[in-house]
Amino acid sequence: MNHVSTTTNRATAEDFNRWTEYARKCSDSQLEYARSDAEKASIAMGEWNPVKRDYYIDEYLTYAQEQRTRRLNRQR
Repeated sequence: MNHVSTTTNRATAEDFNRWTEYARKCSDSQLEYARSDAEKASIAMGEWNPVKRDYYIDEYLTYAQEQRTRRLNRQR
């Protein structure tokens, strides 16, 4: 799911919408894999490419937010 915008290489509203929609459709294990993959990608970018690092952090945080939402819904 790691698709980088071809115009800016920065996360766009379209990217966030796509990640959010994808996250909602994932099983818990798929979501955990996607979150972990985005985290690893951001770490791999490190200081070498801060723009892409931040892009993958945005993706990671989108998936982490969906995981948090699911945990909170289970507690209700």
